[in-house]
Amino acid sequence: MASSPLALRNLVSLRLFDHTPYVTPRSDKSTLQVILEGSKKLQELSIGINFPYPANQASWKGMVQIPVFPDCIIGPKWKGASYSSTIRNLKRLEVPLGEAVNLIYGENVPVLEFVIQGVAQIADVDIKEMWKITTSPWPIASSPVTTFSRVKSLHLTLDDLSLLTRVVLPTLEELCLTQSSESRRQAICGHTELLITPNTPIYFPKLHTLKVTHSHFSPLRWICAEQLDALHLTSTLLSRKEAEMDFSVLFSSIKSAKLHNTSPGRIPSTLLEISRLYINVNISEGVLTRSLESLPRLELLSFVPGNQLQRGFTREFTVDVEHDTVKANILCPVLQVLELDLHSFLDWDGMGMKAVQIGTATLEDFPSALKRMVSSRELGYTYPLERCTVIERDGATQEYVEFTCGY
Repeated sequence: MASSPLALRNLVSLRLFDHTPYVTPRSDKSTLQVILEGSKKLQELSIGINFPYPANQASWKGMVQIPVFPDCIIGPKWKGASYSSTIRNLKRLEVPLGEAVNLIYGENVPVLEFVIQGVAQIADVDIKEMWKITTSPWPIASSPVTTFSRVKSLHLTLDDLSLLTRVVLPTLEELCLTQSSESRRQAICGHTELLITPNTPIYFPKLHTLKVTHSHFSPLRWICAEQLDALHLTSTLLSRKEAEMDFSVLFSSIKSAKLHNTSPGRIPSTLLEISRLYINVNISEGVLTRSLESLPRLELLSFVPGNQLQRGFTREFTVDVEHDTVKANILCPVLQVLELDLHSFLDWDGMGMKAVQIGTATLEDFPSALKRMVSSRELGYTYPLERCTVIERDGATQEYVEFTCGY
């Protein structure tokens, strides 16, 4: 290719997979630079990091792999170049590692959408397949504080949730957080690292949906998001005891925040306001119901129980009327939609190497108990359920209330 700009006047999306030939300079320019100079309408750039090998395969063994990143899109290079407006005006940037965004933009990132390739793979598979994908955490402790001034949706791989202080996201509406693959494996085996908890509120002024797949949820109590509406929690902990302790810390802090909201170092209480809760955590029915007492405005509950569900769950949701009286504190009084997934609970094989779908066992009278619960909530003491859906262990779906709402 010639070193003069390649006139790709209508090019809006460029994806480079094995890009080593395109980043090697020819005279004073690389092929990638030639493409960028002639692509004034470019909106999306997806680029990776290659690890080139020498032509002689015999010398591969023991070789230190040095990553190659396109020199022409590193900040100091493009900012004074003819294609600087192209890089500055990108709407979507996709990179293999989070650190690459700082190489390109430094500490202020103007793109509308930022995607880390390994994390995007996780988002596209079910929870069993997720464990086969290798991911690295970002940000890390040494990462600069990075501002994404326009991003509305972001998915990060984060082991230490206190490092959310390393990103500033004033326009963010949806945040997904997933443990790195190595940290998830450690959680399965019970080798969890010392948990670092932030000691200051983490503010997300526009956030309305938070999705977290992690072994520790308790640091989430420091998130301050006044518009938060939906919370998704998927635990990677195998130990029920540890999962219950962590879950209890998160939700007991919500209650204490409500009671002690004048404390100068108080924990934010914005989780009190959520109306939708999605849980896939190996906890007992007692821990679940005690946690739900903290959420009086809950309208939708979607729950993947542990390996066993007995009578406690339906009993706590059933309105018990005796002599025309009813208990004062009814669990989730405005609940409108209940989803129970008895099919998707995962355990691990004997070697701890493979996720195995075992589902949730219930007692024989569970269907009749659920019907009683649904009927009892039509007595006027609570909102009647508009939908009650159960996915059975075999994957079949049962509807206990006809679907009428808009969720």
